[in-house]
Amino acid sequence: MASIASIESVDLPTTPYYQDQIYEPSGMFGSFFHRVRTQWIHTIGWFGRAFGSQDSFDPHQPSIVRDAFNLRKMLIIVTNSGKILGVDSWNGDIIWSLFVREMAPLNGGKLLIYQQRTVAHFPQPPQCVVIGKHKHSGDGLLVVVNPITGELLGGSYGAGIINLGFKLHQALIIQYMDQFYLKPVVLIDSNQNVKVFPSSGEAVVLEHGKQLYVHLAHHDSSILKGYSFAYSKPGALLLTEVWRITLGGGPITGVYGKESNELVHSPGRVLADRSVLYKYVNPNLVVVTTQGYDHINKNTLTVHLVDTVTGTVIESVSHKRVSGPVHIVHSENWVVYTCFNEKYRRSEVTSLELFEGLTQANSTAFSSFSVRATPPILEKQAFIIPQGVQAASHTTTEKGITTKFLLFALQSGNILQLSKYFLDPRRPVSASAPREEGLIPYMPELPLPPQEMINYNNTLPRVNAIFTATTGLESTCLVLVYGLDVFYTRVFPSKMFDMLKDDFDHYLIVGALLALLTGALVARRMAQRKALNQAWK
Repeated sequence: MASIASIESVDLPTTPYYQDQIYEPSGMFGSFFHRVRTQWIHTIGWFGRAFGSQDSFDPHQPSIVRDAFNLRKMLIIVTNSGKILGVDSWNGDIIWSLFVREMAPLNGGKLLIYQQRTVAHFPQPPQCVVIGKHKHSGDGLLVVVNPITGELLGGSYGAGIINLGFKLHQALIIQYMDQFYLKPVVLIDSNQNVKVFPSSGEAVVLEHGKQLYVHLAHHDSSILKGYSFAYSKPGALLLTEVWRITLGGGPITGVYGKESNELVHSPGRVLADRSVLYKYVNPNLVVVTTQGYDHINKNTLTVHLVDTVTGTVIESVSHKRVSGPVHIVHSENWVVYTCFNEKYRRSEVTSLELFEGLTQANSTAFSSFSVRATPPILEKQAFIIPQGVQAASHTTTEKGITTKFLLFALQSGNILQLSKYFLDPRRPVSASAPREEGLIPYMPELPLPPQEMINYNNTLPRVNAIFTATTGLESTCLVLVYGLDVFYTRVFPSKMFDMLKDDFDHYLIVGALLALLTGALVARRMAQRKALNQAWK
């Protein structure tokens, strides 16, 4: 697994016998018999787990189940060699593996994983699709697999491994589900012809065509194009160009969006005068980087914030005499990126944050077509990081309540977790600034405290990327670092505020409650007796 190309986490089923519930209805008596049989199997399994024995009566069922806090995940790992692995996050065991000999990474060295259906929609099995290209012909290749068991899914979709027969230019998943609870995957070839997998997803694209936009970047130039499905018809999905922009600063080197399931808990920031500075949370915003040379042949880096629905360039920030590698972290209303300053020979971290202002344009829904009286407010600030950065990411939680932490893979082999407060672009430079907001005074160099290294005494060289996943606990985030080695851990950005500690004295609190209950009953009895005695006087 030293050549991991992509990772996806999948929630486990709540019971190891979820496949037993995939059946065809056979009338009232058949359904009743199936219900009694399922309850009997669950009862046997409960007694087996209670007495420490293993469930060995059905070896074909999955052996791992979801825990109470959804900390245990199935990690779907795809390598550049065509190996697909199902890894148990609990102990790192490989549950299942597939080797697709003819699969190779797409252009750019990527293999895409999309989870089309979760375990929450049985009797339909969960489904993931791995997208690559054929090693010899170069045509697009799809591998459809059950992420829990590793079984290739066929049926009406093919034999599990599908050769598309055309060169794949871009693939993206739609967040709307079809009648089979599958999220369709849109496949675009080099001639901008559109196919949908599975074919039942075409109705979803037609239904939501006016709300679906696609942007295509030409990495050998600085042209970014936006397309819409608004004019599609049944049997003929069309991409219609709605905007085209030419970005300055050289050819496009990367396009970075947000996580599709990201939630924003707080809409604004409370200022020192008790007013609210509202965040500019645009779900259609992407970060586009261009790199080139200026008039004296010095390296330049330009970061563009582009709205992919209207093609509007919200902001652009240019850096001279800087080089890569560039690592972008994009979340909520802020962007953090790293680069190497060639002039001062040091690594720098730049933080950008967008705000609407003291008034919010629309508090219920965001629209890229709404006309704003004033452009968003951009706050920016740069910091020095003492070591070079190999990869960067941020923590994610289920509800977005927990404080965000930035994760940096340093060249020393350490993984640093740093609170977003240290990278707040509104940190005051002067010491006389008001402190009611809790802002840390600005210091150019970021701290690297040893206690914030989440890999402890393990050294991780040649890190390629950092993968994070949510859990059922709002305080907990799963982190997987991969490259030459694979490292997995949990982080708690705001401490474990939603769980009791391991050394919590349960007996003491139960004893205290019983003592209070006994005292309340005794006091009530004494009060009743006193009232009765006073009534007889």
